[in-house]
Amino acid sequence: MILDFTDCKTVEEVNAKWLEYAEEIEPYKSLLVKIKGIYP
Repeated sequence: MILDFTDCKTVEEVNAKWLEYAEEIEPYKSLLVKIKGIYP
């Protein structure tokens, strides 16, 4: 998934989109921890 903020007019819209993205990748974080150890 590529983040595209070009349609966001305000900081609030950018934050909302970022939170949506963060929720989507959340299930993969623990997997990444096991594979790469990149999350503290």
